[in-house]
Amino acid sequence: MGKLIAPGQPVAQNTEFGGRISYKTGSPMRIASELNGLSPATASDILATACLFFLPIYFEETPVNALAELLKDPTAHAILLTIGMAILILPMVALSIWYHRNIKETEGGRRLMGQQALTPPIAGSLSGFATGLSLGKAIEKGLYGDHARKMQHRVYWVTGLWLAALVIYFGLFIWADEINRQASIPAL
Repeated sequence: MGKLIAPGQPVAQNTEFGGRISYKTGSPMRIASELNGLSPATASDILATACLFFLPIYFEETPVNALAELLKDPTAHAILLTIGMAILILPMVALSIWYHRNIKETEGGRRLMGQQALTPPIAGSLSGFATGLSLGKAIEKGLYGDHARKMQHRVYWVTGLWLAALVIYFGLFIWADEINRQASIPAL
């Protein structure tokens, strides 16, 4: 191998095949494959195999395992669980406040809230769910205006991102608890 030179000039000499390669010639995979005299497909197969072999070794000594070690401490576990509960509750409270303040800005939003108020919640009844479903369909059709439809789409996005955050956050908790759980050894 040759030494690295200024950008745009030949940067490596492949002594086995006698070729010169510049970083201007293409992707890193192509450059790596040319340096080694391999086809790009073979180089990507080797890279994929190396990742499958070395990634488990890498993750044994990363911050992910540091999280499992941190969660062994009951105080840290309680603090991080409290943060998780805040992630569970506070975004939906904030979203509800935002929605109720902003939906009433237009005539269509005021009609929507009036329609929702006509169906009082009944414990153990699915009437509120059915009303919510029908109102959602009406919002999508644009019966309550473009503003209400745009707000509803924002609610969908925020709720989806919130759900993804919960899955990741509490998934890490479940994973760490599984790692830290003492396995019982069966008696022989």
